[in-house]
This record gives sequence, C-alpha cells and structure tokens, in this order.
Amino acid sequence: MPQLSPMMGIMLFAVVLIFLLVLVISMKTTIPLMSSKGGQKSPNQKVRFF
Repeated sequence: MPQLSPMMGIMLFAVVLIFLLVLVISMKTTIPLMSSKGGQKSPNQKVRFF
C-alpha cells in the first residue's frame, strides 16, 4: 500500500467533515421548507398531495 503523507490524510479528513456538515445543513433546511410549503397550501391540495 502506498503511504499517505500527513497532509493528504488531513485534507481527506477535512473533505469528509465538510461533506457531512453540508449534508446535515441541507437536511435541516429542506425538511422545514417542505413542511412549510405543505402548510401554506389549502387543505384540499394537501390531502391530494399525500
């Protein structure tokens, strides 16, 4: 196996951390947006949507 330099390991770790952070932020922002969009519509459309 080729040896990774410390910088490569740190960069890989940082990329994974950033990816997880973006994923969590996008999940937290999209779920309330979807629920608020559903709440704004009239009850008939909401029932039809589900």
